[in-house]
Amino acid sequence: MKKISIVALLLASTSFAHAQKFSGVPVANLTNVAQAIKTARGTLAWASCNNPNSSVEYLQFFDSIGTITVGTTAPKFWLPVNASLVQYFANLDVIYLAGLQVAFTTTPAGGAAPSSNAQCSFGVN
Repeated sequence: MKKISIVALLLASTSFAHAQKFSGVPVANLTNVAQAIKTARGTLAWASCNNPNSSVEYLQFFDSIGTITVGTTAPKFWLPVNASLVQYFANLDVIYLAGLQVAFTTTPAGGAAPSSNAQCSFGVN
């Protein structure tokens, strides 16, 4: 009979529970206008984004349910999305207190739109 440790069982059940409590929110045609992902407090677990452009572009994240002026309002954080591919960001575990909005721009905190929009999905609870 194979023995399984209590720690292994706890880790397996914790990982399954963690995966179950996050849902994917797709955002088609993401550009430099902030789009609401969630309008309440929560956690961003992961992000996946297709950057069709030939240069690195940036996802900007805002902890707000208010009006965002991309390029003026400072993002909570940003992620670079490599050129011409789908990039997956795992294990982000970013807590937001008000709500989560996101934009896609040519620089980390700027307001200019890339030549082509991104297709993204975000794991939130």
